[in-house]
Amino acid sequence: MTTTIYQCDHIGVAGTTKLFVQKHDDGTYEARIGIAIMGTTNIEWDELENANPFDANFHDNYADGKGATEEEAIAALKRDMRETADSLWSI
Repeated sequence: MTTTIYQCDHIGVAGTTKLFVQKHDDGTYEARIGIAIMGTTNIEWDELENANPFDANFHDNYADGKGATEEEAIAALKRDMRETADSLWSI
């Protein structure tokens, strides 16, 4: 088994899945990526390799972003990840 961890720019938050982008029926886009918070996940690491945060059975933390374009959705996802990381250190 090989575990891949996606390094993120924000201390305390790491991507655990590939980035997924989905186009909705209304033409907008949504981006999601599974995340570990302070290295902790709710799913076993071996399950994460093929996990998709859009799957109804996905039961872990994820960051998401929505936008009119794929690029806007990804930018919004990055802002969500930064806000999550910043909230870890705001105490």
